[in-house]
Amino acid sequence: MDAVPKIGLGEFYRELRRSRLVKQKDVVGGDFTAAQLSRFESGKSMLAADKLITAVEGINMTMEEFTYKYHGYKEAAHIELANLISDLYYRQDRDELEALLESDLLKAEGNLYARLNGIVIKVALAALDGQSDFDDEDREFLSDYLFAIEEWTSFELYLFLNAQMLLNNRMLLYFAHDLCKEEKSFNKLRKHQELIKSTLLNTISELFDRGIYSQVSYYLDKMESMISFKDTFVKIMARYYRLLLDYIENGRSDKEKEIIETYIQSIQELIDDQTASIIRVHFLRFES
Repeated sequence: MDAVPKIGLGEFYRELRRSRLVKQKDVVGGDFTAAQLSRFESGKSMLAADKLITAVEGINMTMEEFTYKYHGYKEAAHIELANLISDLYYRQDRDELEALLESDLLKAEGNLYARLNGIVIKVALAALDGQSDFDDEDREFLSDYLFAIEEWTSFELYLFLNAQMLLNNRMLLYFAHDLCKEEKSFNKLRKHQELIKSTLLNTISELFDRGIYSQVSYYLDKMESMISFKDTFVKIMARYYRLLLDYIENGRSDKEKEIIETYIQSIQELIDDQTASIIRVHFLRFES
């Protein structure tokens, strides 16, 4: 399936339900009747949004899985754009990032999201160029947007993850601290937890770069409290950041430096050269 199916949503649901060996009577309940489901599946009527969610959950799928399959196994446009920006950054493709700023793909996002994604692209370009000067208007626009959204989704996490360089110290610490609050509903989802761990890694790196060492332990503690046995890279970086903090707080002694260099060498031997190289390049910025 390469695109949105030509059949109606109800017919698509019916085919999916049958393929999953679920009968109509197993789906309906107090939310809607078998007659309502039949009319929906035959294309004679639509289900209200809340009833559609119930119907999809009735065949043991999430709405995300259902819409992903309905759209031909393609991510939503804003996710595809975010992935493209990330890929171009890691390939260090400055020309394509600049072209993306003027592309129809970005403009198709609408004024608000085109502006926000444009800011992410500008931050990526600045990072590639080793620059830290940003437009104050962009900084204010991003801060105001993140501040105005009470319940963040993966999009706001993506913005904060990728545009932290743009924020001043006060805003960086405000949003990072708010992100760690246990009562925040968005950090209950496993998908969001993965993004939050990546975001906290970035935050800790930013704190080191800005010399705000007094805050590092707090965010390391928060990040480590979320780590599972599968988070190998996060564990590696958390341990490195602990060693780096010791190195800085103990006056950048030769003993602490040797401990870090030994740790990096062990990563190269046990994990891979790329991970060791990432840590080694970062540590070079703090060597005495």
